[in-house]
Amino acid sequence: QRLEAEIQELEAENQVLQASLEELRISARRLEQLETEKQHLEHEGTTLERDKRQLEKENRRLRQQVEIQEANLDSRNVSVASLEREMRSLMKELEASRETSERVKSLERDKRDLNKQAAIDQKALAALREELVCEKLKSLQRDNDQEKLTHEL
Repeated sequence: QRLEAEIQELEAENQVLQASLEELRISARRLEQLETEKQHLEHEGTTLERDKRQLEKENRRLRQQVEIQEANLDSRNVSVASLEREMRSLMKELEASRETSERVKSLERDKRDLNKQAAIDQKALAALREELVCEKLKSLQRDNDQEKLTHEL
C-alpha cells in the first residue's frame, strides 16, 4: 500500500513534471519566436537607421541645392532689375531720339522749302537786275538822246 501510494505520488509528480515540461516546451517555442522577431526587428531597425542616414544626407544635399538656387535666383533678380533700369533708360533715349529725328525731318522740310523759295527769289532777283540794267540803259539812251536834241537846238 505504501508502494502504491508512492507510485501514485510519483505518477502525480510525473504528471506535474510532464505539465511543467510541456510549459517549458511552449515557453521555449515562444522564446524562439520572440528571438526570431527580435532579430527581424533589429534588422529592420538597422535598415531604418541606414535609410534615415541616407535621407538626412539627401536632405542636406537638397537644402544646399536650394540655397544655391536661391542665391542664383537672387543674382538673376538683381540682373533683371538692372536690365529693367537699363531698358527704361534706353526707352527714354529712344523716345528722345525719335523726337530729335522728327525735329530734324521738320527742319529738313523747312530747309527744302527755304531753298526752293531762295531759288525762286534768286531768279526773281536776277530778272529784276536784268530789268534794272535794261531800264538804266534806256534811261542813259534817253539822256543821250535828250542831250543830242538839246545840242541840236
